[in-house]
Amino acid sequence: MFTSVLQALEIPKVWQRRLRDVFGERDRLDQVINRMGGSEAKPDAKLGFLAALEGRDPEAAVAVVEDVLSLAGISAVGGRTAHEIAERFMEQAALSAGSGIDKDVIARLTEYLNVSGPPPAKAVETLHGFAKETGLDLDASIERLAKRTDLMAERGIDISALEYSGDFGRRLDYYTDFVFEIHHESSEHLGQVIGGGRYNKLVERLGAPSTVPAVGFTIWLDRAGEGAN
Repeated sequence: MFTSVLQALEIPKVWQRRLRDVFGERDRLDQVINRMGGSEAKPDAKLGFLAALEGRDPEAAVAVVEDVLSLAGISAVGGRTAHEIAERFMEQAALSAGSGIDKDVIARLTEYLNVSGPPPAKAVETLHGFAKETGLDLDASIERLAKRTDLMAERGIDISALEYSGDFGRRLDYYTDFVFEIHHESSEHLGQVIGGGRYNKLVERLGAPSTVPAVGFTIWLDRAGEGAN
């Protein structure tokens, strides 16, 4: 849903990447959103280079940066390839332009992130209203949420005990869709007891030639034990 909202709002890709990087940590997410509305100071040390890249054809600019790194004998830094480093320079060049995002876009994004509460069926209704009010095309993503909720109900899960949060997510980028966490009232102060989701990109990141559907979770046994007691 979050990615669909970013795309529907036509937020520049450089900002989408920043927002996704901190999604799941609301404080940091709000900080990035606040910066979107203003101008970021151009980093003095890179100003000339970034200014030269700004507005260039992305593929050509990336190729230039890769050539510069190659001439300097740099193939990787901190695990990043020359191509990844080049893309990061392009991102910084775009941010150095200093153009703020429209306030209406920021307001709509914040409104979505504040959608929260039980049960998920109510969230589906709220999201349909949000999409209609803002004119955003979110039907496909909302229908996936509605279908998933129905399937959980069919399997005997008490969906009235579930809560949907627009700002809930995980920062590990191999997660691709549904993510969740489970709490127990007796160990609420310790945090989640179970957390997981769907991560179709994980096996591919580990070397598989293509995406492999996968889902899993982690159990904090110490917290589960306290809850059981």
